[in-house]
Amino acid sequence: MLHLKQLSFFSLWATLTCLIIAERSHAQTPVYKNYTVNDGLPSQVVYCALQDKEGYMWFGTDAGVSRFDGRHFVNFTSNDGLSDNEVLKVFQDSNDRIWFLMANGTISYFLKGKIYTSLNDSSLKKVKTRRELMSFLEDRNHNLWFGSAGGQLIFIPRQGQVRVLDVDSEMFQGSNSLVYAFQDSTEMMLIVGSFLYRMKDFHLSLIDTTCYINKSTVYVVEESLDTTTVAISFKDGIGKIKEGKIIPLLRKENIPNYELVQRMYIDKKEGIWLFASNLTTLFFEKTKNGYYQKASYLEGIYVASVFIDNEESKWFCTIGSGLLRLTKYEDQIKLFEGNSINKEVWSVNLDKSNRIWFGDGLRKVYRINDDSIDFSIDLGNEHFKIGRITRIAFDNQGYIWCTLGNGVVCLKEQANKKVIIEEVRTLSNLRSFNSKYFRLDRNNQPFFCSNKGVQKIYQINGKYVFDNYIPELLDPFSKVFCLYFDDRNCIFYEKFNMLISFDGEEVKRYSELTTQFKSQISSIEGFQDSILVIATYGNG
Repeated sequence: MLHLKQLSFFSLWATLTCLIIAERSHAQTPVYKNYTVNDGLPSQVVYCALQDKEGYMWFGTDAGVSRFDGRHFVNFTSNDGLSDNEVLKVFQDSNDRIWFLMANGTISYFLKGKIYTSLNDSSLKKVKTRRELMSFLEDRNHNLWFGSAGGQLIFIPRQGQVRVLDVDSEMFQGSNSLVYAFQDSTEMMLIVGSFLYRMKDFHLSLIDTTCYINKSTVYVVEESLDTTTVAISFKDGIGKIKEGKIIPLLRKENIPNYELVQRMYIDKKEGIWLFASNLTTLFFEKTKNGYYQKASYLEGIYVASVFIDNEESKWFCTIGSGLLRLTKYEDQIKLFEGNSINKEVWSVNLDKSNRIWFGDGLRKVYRINDDSIDFSIDLGNEHFKIGRITRIAFDNQGYIWCTLGNGVVCLKEQANKKVIIEEVRTLSNLRSFNSKYFRLDRNNQPFFCSNKGVQKIYQINGKYVFDNYIPELLDPFSKVFCLYFDDRNCIFYEKFNMLISFDGEEVKRYSELTTQFKSQISSIEGFQDSILVIATYGNG
């Protein structure tokens, strides 16, 4: 089940991912999570998706149905009771039954851990159609309607006998026989092929013959926004049928390659998704002023359908490429590149004005403001080879501190927008040393760690210098990778898999925890109540 805590972690990770600087241009480039048979899917062919009331995701494939809890796939096939292994559609009714519509024209459903078919549910014994079932409707009275691609309508009442309605195929005059049911006021309406009917007591009366892109195809919303509205494609574009009339939504001149559109989906916010035969997926967002094309997705991949879950993640069901998941955060990633930007980026941070700063793997620092790089500076020179920038931080004076592969510098912005670079040196004026991690203590005093322990930065005669913070007699010099100050200004730091603290007087080693860490501590953070969060290389 996709619990809140799990999804919150997904959201947090996606938010962090948004700050990754990669090698693409200044354009929105979605980052997908691709689930395949290697992750537990039964097949690379996925037709449809559904999120049930408990939060599970269900996927219909050509090798059974799969349930996903956020981590693991549980698969069901004919060996588990399904009436067929090719599951084209999945729906859930108000009684929590999850219905599977099969390619062989049969129906199965899942309820309380058990699969039901005509073998163990007498109401399904009559349900056998000439063609695959493609549509589902639960009306206001909780009766169920299933439409097939063979001109048949299945009626499963809340109480009473199941009925199979055969529509006279001679009425279609070459059109296909896809059947979609919906409810208009108190009457049932049917779209059958290119015809719109009103149905009363299972008798049909023709209302209209609509002109679709292709007489053999009708595109109807897979999951209705309500029981009274059905979306269609007609000669002028995309519309919806309301009270027997077509209401235009998106005109065809605004749809690239409209004649190639084969399927569509209307999401919960009434966004329109179109899937074309040239393997493009287009999305049109609804605004106060109508629809506009917001994005295209997965060019070159056959997308069978898309589903938007409760966390606004997009699930793309594909033919041959498995599942692709895109969270609402990953859909908003903007990636930056430039000839001067090294692809190796080790540090990124936000200043008080919410501007993004990052340093590349050579010696340059960049600033992103209003979605564009508005500033960059080279921290090195021919005499000072600084290597990669490992961390960027800001003090309460607005100074920018950078730890480097072989040094520490402070950047000070001037009123004329120039930036002064000040190096931090040792007391003996050495400038080349390895620095790992920068941190301000609770008094805004700068510290960093290096291969010689924890260092404190201060000023002498207007120059930044540093010296060892912890006396060697208390803790012999050796490499420190990360550090953290708690609310008492006590410093916590690591030495490989050993957590150590220093309160200004005493060094304390938490040796009893090393058997739990088992590998190097890579980062230390904390909450206001001094509870620490420890990250490791290789042990979680």
